[in-house]
Amino acid sequence: QKPPSAPVTTPRVSVLVPYRDCGPTLPEALAGLCADPDPARELIVINDGSRDDGPAFVTDLARRDPRVIALHTPGLGIVGALAVGLARARGDLLARMDADDVCDPSRIARQRHHLDAHPGVDLVATRVRCFPDEAAGEGLRAYVAWQNTLVTADDHAREMFVESPVCHPSVMLRRAALDAVGPWRDLPVPEDYDLWLRMDAAGLRMEKLPETLVAWRHRPGRLTFSDPRYAPTQILAAKAPFLAARVAATGLPLWVWGAGPTGK
Repeated sequence: QKPPSAPVTTPRVSVLVPYRDCGPTLPEALAGLCADPDPARELIVINDGSRDDGPAFVTDLARRDPRVIALHTPGLGIVGALAVGLARARGDLLARMDADDVCDPSRIARQRHHLDAHPGVDLVATRVRCFPDEAAGEGLRAYVAWQNTLVTADDHAREMFVESPVCHPSVMLRRAALDAVGPWRDLPVPEDYDLWLRMDAAGLRMEKLPETLVAWRHRPGRLTFSDPRYAPTQILAAKAPFLAARVAATGLPLWVWGAGPTGK
């Protein structure tokens, strides 16, 4: 008689990690996610057309840790890779991580606990720090410092049109939130900010844990600096229609005062 099989654990959290040519940083990025042995977690690691040894490392890791799911695309870009990962994900909570960042081993558990304890919150991020110091210019340090001041849902809603209020690879959100507003979109604007703006317009609530649980790596060539979708003009293009809709909804007169060319 065969022994009874172990119960199958359906993941609560699916962590989406797209990557391309990140062989040197993948081990450290995935180590923080794998350190917590929680069986109700799956790590969906999507190779988006890598040409280095990153895919071999992930394949070997998947053999050793059954929570790791190795997927492959021919190079669709971050939105396409996320779509492939999302189609495979089974969790009702979706977390993001980038393959060149580092997270505290307790990060996913803390975010899951926060969402379970606060059913009215749809997304929870964490505070972040940028590294290495020599790659972070004054503007980036100021942006991270500003972002880290936003903790409550009211903070995020109030500051939504200043800049993207959360760091994408620090986010965990409910699958129901994506069902409500749609997933990441492949547009000529930042795919993360576009999603936060749609969530804000739908009245969904975002919060941030007050702990710094993600180290956000900056290096030459990363998308934040090199992809034209993240240029200042495209950030303005992302938020302008949402800001216009919010202003129009008030029914109040609008005065533009001292805003310069950007405001105009």
